[in-house]
Amino acid sequence: MTHVRLRLFFLLLVAVTLLSTGCGPRLVPVSGRVTLAGKPIGRGHIWFVPDMEKGAQHSNYTPCALDSDGRYALKTEDKVGILPGPYKVVIFATLTEPPASPNGWVPDWLAPAKYANHQTSGLAVEISPTAKVVVQDFDLKP
Repeated sequence: MTHVRLRLFFLLLVAVTLLSTGCGPRLVPVSGRVTLAGKPIGRGHIWFVPDMEKGAQHSNYTPCALDSDGRYALKTEDKVGILPGPYKVVIFATLTEPPASPNGWVPDWLAPAKYANHQTSGLAVEISPTAKVVVQDFDLKP
């Protein structure tokens, strides 16, 4: 009988440990503001794209809409935060939203087009696994 109690105690201890530490990887809350020459862009999207060349351990890119003041707060599958690691940053900001079928659509850029591509944006950030919260602002140049 003591063997059964010991086993139950051990299983209970494991369950409590798992529940207290959470399941899955730890997400780091990341937020900030995007401006162009010091003024909020006012609309658009920001993406944190894992930088595989710098050793990103996952491929989950994280898109987020900018609010009217250029602020953003990243989420992963409706949970606040993103996985730690190196990221390239993309900012896609146009006056009008692209149509479902963008054939023939000419973007009316609010931010220079170079920021809309992770290979040309020049924006990068490293999210430390020990960070509690990250505030990352981007002031784009015209």
